[in-house]
Amino acid sequence: MAGEHGDNYCYQLVHYIRRFQGMESLEALSPPKTIIINQDFAQCHGVAPFYLDDLFDIPSRSHPRYGNQGGQFTDTTERNHLAVMQVARDTKFVYFYARAREPWVKGNVFNWILLNIDNSYEAGWRRF
Repeated sequence: MAGEHGDNYCYQLVHYIRRFQGMESLEALSPPKTIIINQDFAQCHGVAPFYLDDLFDIPSRSHPRYGNQGGQFTDTTERNHLAVMQVARDTKFVYFYARAREPWVKGNVFNWILLNIDNSYEAGWRRF
């Protein structure tokens, strides 16, 4: 498994922080609910859990590129900062709702926002 640990160290850190520092109880799941796509978002009211992010906490980034890529990675856009997220489900589908702090800024590639939910390690983006 050498070199293949991925995010496991991060997960382990979070596990121990939760274990020894404590955390709020997890919000109970709401009952299953069918969401009709392209209708009013009000139908998402009452869907739990409801994730509300801290706003204005994404700093501009400037850091040397990873490995031997060379150069500097700089991003000062602070675009598409997620503010609210919810996941609803019924017996057939899972529905995702995400709202950004500002209007969405579309990227220049077809998968500029990607929910990798197929549970396939091999098919994921760069094995994620």
